[in-house]
Parts: sequence; C-alpha cells; structure tokens
Amino acid sequence: MSINRKAMKQGARNAMRQTKPSPIWITLGLTLVQLLLTFLSLVITGEWSTYMEMYQASLAGTFLYVEPSGTSSFWGWLLSVALQVMSIELSMGFVLYAMRVSRQEKPGFGDIFDAFGMFFRVIWIYIMPSLLLALWSLIYAIPAAVLAVLLGRYWPLAVCLPLLIPMIRASYSYRQATYLMFDHPEMTCMQCIRLSRDMMDGHRWELFKLDLSFIGWYLLSMLPFVSLWVSPYIAVTRARYFDAVAQDYAAKHPTQQTPPVEPPTV
Repeated sequence: MSINRKAMKQGARNAMRQTKPSPIWITLGLTLVQLLLTFLSLVITGEWSTYMEMYQASLAGTFLYVEPSGTSSFWGWLLSVALQVMSIELSMGFVLYAMRVSRQEKPGFGDIFDAFGMFFRVIWIYIMPSLLLALWSLIYAIPAAVLAVLLGRYWPLAVCLPLLIPMIRASYSYRQATYLMFDHPEMTCMQCIRLSRDMMDGHRWELFKLDLSFIGWYLLSMLPFVSLWVSPYIAVTRARYFDAVAQDYAAKHPTQQTPPVEPPTV
C-alpha cells in the first residue's frame, strides 16, 4: 500500500469540518484543563514561585537562579505525580477522540476522558515503548560514551550518530500501538506493540515522509491559537493513517485475527 498524503490530509480536514462541536473547541478545552493541571503541579512543587521570582528578576535586569521552595512531603510529591498522570491520560484520550473524528463516530469532549476507563493499560502503553526505545538507544550511547572517554574528545558523539538509526526505526515500529490498544482492549500491551511492529513493516519510511510534511504546520503552531487547529488536524490525519495501515495489513494477512477497519473516506 502506498498512501496518497494529499488525499489523506484532505480527508482529515473534511472529517474535522463535519464534526460538531468543532475539534478546535475540544482542543481548547483540553489545553485549558492541562494548563490547570500543570499550574497546580508547579504550585505544589514550589516551582511556580521559583519561576515567578526568576521572571521578576529578569524584568529588573538581573538573572539569578532560585532554589525551589515547595513542599518536599511524600503527599505533596504524590499529588504532583497524580496531576501529571492525569495530564497523560487526557493526552491519550485525545488520541481516541481523533480516531472517532476520523471515523465520524459523533465524537465529543467526553471522549478525552474515556482513557481513564483503561487507566493502567493507558499508562503502560505510554511508558513501555519509551522503555524499549531507551534500550535501543544504548546501541548509540555505549560505544559513543566509551570512545569519548577513551579518546578524551567529544567528536565520537557526532561520529556515532548513525547508530541512532535502529532506535528511530523502532520508534516508527511502535507508532500504532496506542491505536491498537483502543481498538482492541482485550490485547496486552506487548501484543499491541508486536502487532504495531508487524503492521509497520514496509510503511516506516512512508510514515516518516508523512511526518515531514507537517513541518510547516509545526512552525505555524508557534503563532498564538494556531495550534488549536493544527493539533487536531495532525492527530486526525495520523488516526486515518492507522486505519489505512490496519486495513492493508488485514488484507495481506486474512488468516490472522486483526482489527476489521473500514477504509478511510476522503
């Protein structure tokens, strides 16, 4: 299968236009909730007052470092972690929302909270690929660090950069794991990761080019409020890509138990 990036992006825009309420408002609501969670976490840890002191000092033309003065209690730390976990759950819920927008399944703001229904599975599928990628990164980190120490130079860190290719390749192998978890809650985390790896066989370069096509939009996202449209646009496009890859994989492996996915419409 070779995707038509232009048609897939157009399909994502069409799906967004047909979705009520607009994904822009859903993204705004999610952003406000996550900003509130981040603010509360910073207040609890004392980092908010630290930032404010440093900011006020910079306005006065003085640059200084201020030690965080927040609570160091176990309960304060636990509450801060809980707020960060809630933010992760909401971010993963937004992936589910994007899938429903792509499939035109009457999505709404409540969809971003649905990830809490699979609380531990969502956290695990969020953490596990990162742990695997950390192991892949050792292919670069160990020889680069050893050469840098033995030679007393930093240039091995640059020379060994090609050794990061396996890690980058693996990162694209795991990209469909979250979508698979939402479509197949009966599957374990590792089953989703393995199936994602199999589905992405022959499609990694294709997805890499799709990611590159969004560079201009990422740059535009630095402008105020533009990200409220760009974020759901990219998320819906990636959800449509998952449906296309899953359909292609099911067609090539009819004897395997894979998700029956309808072809994305333009």
